[in-house]
Amino acid sequence: MLGKRWIRHCFFWLSYYLILTVYFMGPSYEHLYRILLYLATGIPVFIAYSYLSMYIIIPFGLRPGKLKFLIVYFIFASVIFSMLFQISTHFLFYRYFNPSFFADSRILNYAEIAGNMIWIIISFLMFASAKLIRDYLLEMKRKNEIEKINIETELSLLTAQLHPHFLFNTLNNLYSLALSGSPKTVVGLQKISGLMKYILYECGQTEISIKKEVNLIDNYLELEKLRYDKRLTVTFNSKLENESLLIAPMILFTFVENCFKHGSRKASGNSFINIALSTSGQKLVFHAENSVAELPPIGKNEHNGLGLENVKKRLEFLYPSNHSLRFEVEVKRFRIDLEIENLNETL
Repeated sequence: MLGKRWIRHCFFWLSYYLILTVYFMGPSYEHLYRILLYLATGIPVFIAYSYLSMYIIIPFGLRPGKLKFLIVYFIFASVIFSMLFQISTHFLFYRYFNPSFFADSRILNYAEIAGNMIWIIISFLMFASAKLIRDYLLEMKRKNEIEKINIETELSLLTAQLHPHFLFNTLNNLYSLALSGSPKTVVGLQKISGLMKYILYECGQTEISIKKEVNLIDNYLELEKLRYDKRLTVTFNSKLENESLLIAPMILFTFVENCFKHGSRKASGNSFINIALSTSGQKLVFHAENSVAELPPIGKNEHNGLGLENVKKRLEFLYPSNHSLRFEVEVKRFRIDLEIENLNETL
C-alpha cells in the first residue's frame, strides 16, 4: 500500500516536471537540456512547499481559531520558498551551467522572486487538487461499499443470524415452559419482544448507542439461557463508563451469536461462553470466548464463517484505522478480542 502511494506521488511530480519543461521550452528544443537542469535544481523546493503545506500546516490551520495563522503562513511561506528557489537555481544552475549569467545576476531579484511565487503556488494547487480529487473518489467508493455491506448485513441478519431455526427452538422452549406453568414464560416473551423490536427498528440506522447494543445482547443471552438451562455456563460483564458512545448495530452481537453457534455444542464437554465489554472515553473493548470440541484441522478454522467474515469487512469499512480484531484458537477454547477507538458520541 505504501509502495503504491510512493509510485503515485513520484508519477505526479514527474508529470509536473515534464509539463513545466514543455512550457518553458516553447516550440524549440534548443534549450531543452538547460531547462531540464534548471527545473531539476528548483523543483525540490516546490515539493517541500507542497508537502509542508498539505500535510502539516493545513491540518493544523483548519482547527478552530487558526484561520489567521493559515493566511499569514501562506503569505510568508510563499515569499520564503520563492527566495529558496531563487537561491537554489542561482548557486546550482547558473553558477555551473550558465556562469556568464551568474556573474551578472542578483539573488534578490524581486521580479524573479514574484514570478517564482506564482509557480510555487500553482504547483501546490495542482498537488492539492490531485489529492483532494483522489480522497473524494475514495470516500465515495467507501460510502458505496458501506451502503452495500449494510444492505447485505441487514438481510443476512434476518435470514441467518436470527434464522428460523433459532426462533423455532426458542418458541418450543417457551411452549414447554408455558405447559409446565413456569414463570419463565413471561420473561421469555418479553425478551423475544425486545429482540424483534431491535431488529425491526434499530438495525436500519447507521449508528446506535452502545447501551442499545448491550440490551440486545442481554435479551439474546436470556433467551439462550432459557434454551440451554444448566447445559451451558454463560457470563456477561459490561462496564460502560461512557454510555454516549455510538456503534454500528449488530457489530458485537455477531460475535455473541458466533459463540453460541460453536460453544453450545454438546460435544464441547463442559460448555462455556464468557463475554466482557467495557467503554472508556471514546474507546470500546470487547472480549468473547467459548468452548470448542476440538481444534480444527491445520489451515481450516471453522469459526471463520460467513458471519465473522461479514463483520470483519464491516469493521474495515466503518473503522478502517481505529480498530483491532484478533482471533485466538487454543485447546478447547476460541477467543475474540476487539478494540475500537475514536467512536462518535451522542450530542
